[in-house]
Amino acid sequence: MIPAAPWMPKMAIVAGSSGMRAIVFEGVFGQYREAEAAAVVQGLLEHVGTKMPWGALETPGFVANRIVAATWDPRPELFDGRYGLRPAKIGVASAALAHAVATLPQHGQVYGPAGAKLTVLLTEIERKGDDMALNSADANLIQQAFVAVHLRIEAIEQSSKDESRSAQAASG
Repeated sequence: MIPAAPWMPKMAIVAGSSGMRAIVFEGVFGQYREAEAAAVVQGLLEHVGTKMPWGALETPGFVANRIVAATWDPRPELFDGRYGLRPAKIGVASAALAHAVATLPQHGQVYGPAGAKLTVLLTEIERKGDDMALNSADANLIQQAFVAVHLRIEAIEQSSKDESRSAQAASG
């Protein structure tokens, strides 16, 4: 490892058959993958952009970056390849939307669109997954996203049952 100033990205010398070949900037690829995932989430959220009252700062891009960062920042080792494979942007995007569905308030502005777009994304992965270059890191993240969708559906069903019981009790 080359010692670097605190403001410089971490660097490593990669040795090859011809000696020291290249300098690889650790973290840059991770930031790129994080940005790719945010772009996927943004693209999904933009489909509902005209239906949602995004605030001045709450654009789909801003929300997408916040969703991905909230997922990535606490556990970057899951996404940056530090301990194995790096997930593809689609895997990171599914994890970010699943995290949003699991942590955001159900009646919040982003919860519904995040859940709907996670469902769309997972449906697309189910349909075309064999044609996508996904690895075991993606498979783990996508499996967790499927669990999040399942829990979201159960919560919605339970909420509907509770509302129905409340309406019956009020009228009866």
